[in-house]
This record gives sequence, structure tokens and C-alpha cells, in this order.
Amino acid sequence: MNIIFEQDEKTLAKKTAETILAQARIIAEQKERVIMALPGGRSVSGVYEEFSQSTDPVWKKIHIFLVDERLVETSDPESNFRLIKGSFAAKLVVRKILPQENLHPFITDKNTDDQGSGKYQKLLEAYGGMFDIVLVSSGEDGHIGALYPHHHALSVSGRRFITLHDSPKPPQDRMTASVELIANAFIVLLFIGDGKQAAFHKFNDKTVAIIDCPAKIAGKAKNAVIYTNLLVDT
Repeated sequence: MNIIFEQDEKTLAKKTAETILAQARIIAEQKERVIMALPGGRSVSGVYEEFSQSTDPVWKKIHIFLVDERLVETSDPESNFRLIKGSFAAKLVVRKILPQENLHPFITDKNTDDQGSGKYQKLLEAYGGMFDIVLVSSGEDGHIGALYPHHHALSVSGRRFITLHDSPKPPQDRMTASVELIANAFIVLLFIGDGKQAAFHKFNDKTVAIIDCPAKIAGKAKNAVIYTNLLVDT
């Protein structure tokens, strides 16, 4: 696990995007498809801006899933998929860099008990059942995706999607990838902004467990890169 410090946020975003696409190219040499899971949030906006300018042919093989999503329509302003699509994906589709059919939004299904998580799981299984690359950004409390400290979702076993109706952070209704689904991928984790300093401190504290700082799931991965503009506390 490598921790890379870069004070300038634009440079940090550029390096993050380059790392993700470089890893995608490596995977694309071995597999027909590259399954990339992406989040919403402000911290990834710079990375998505870099993606929007990409001409890398590897996008033809990249299939985009969501790390987490609010249980809303994909057109809703709160939708993570809407953010991804508006930030870069639609632009790549228009330029024929990324095939439209490679976008896999989470579709909320109010007619099922799990609100659509089971259907999304089956969709992922049709593409191999696991993520190859996961981009996540730590929250101020150390959460990633919709996996929050001391939340029961952290104890759900297996590579799967989980429906929440009690998210500590509004809105309460969300879906998220499980610990194992995230941990079995190449993880790129961001800690950006002074508000994440406490979370970054916990992340670097060997006595702190995943239940107290879910961002430490990155430590379970075979390969993980952490990009930050924060200094390690001494």
C-alpha cells in the first residue's frame, strides 16, 4: 500500500486519474473487460475532470459500476450516477471514447424489499461478479462508499451490494458495495482537504480497526494507492 502526498489538488487529481487508467491498461491486457467502481462526492470532482479530457483507448474496455448510490432516480440531483455521467461519462460517450452500454447505473426498484440491490448484484455477476478497480474518497469520519463507522453494514459478509435505510449521513436510504467487494479490487483512496485530517490520522493509526475507520478496508486489498494533500501526524 503506497501513500502519495501531493499538495496541489489539480496535480493530485491528474496523478490519481493516471494511476487508475494505467491499472486499467494492465488489466485490459489480461481480461476482456475492466470493471471499475466509482463514487460520488466533491473530492473526486478533479479526477472526473481529468477523465473527461481522456482519449485513452482503454475506455472501450472499461465498464462503470457504482460503489454506492442514494435510493433515488438516476436523474435526481442527489444521484451519484448523475454526477458521474455529467462530470465525464456522457462527454466520453459523445466523443465515442466510452461505449454507452458500458455504463451500469444502479436502478432503484421500489417494488422489491432490497430496492434493487439484488438485481444490481446479478448484473455485476454477469460481468464476473467482482470489481477490478475501486475509487473511493474518505469522509470526515473515515467512511467510504456508504460504509460508516460502527454501522452494521460492515459486518455483512460476501461480495455483494447492501441496502441501507439507516445511513448516519443523509439521505438515510442508500445502497453500498460490501467490505469484501471493495477489498478484493485494486483500491485508489483519496484523503483531500483539512476536514479529513482526523480520518487520515485514524487511517495511519495501527491500533484503529476497520469498524472505527472503514477507509482502512484499503489495507485489506492486495494493491492500494492512497493519494492525499494531508501530512501524516507526528
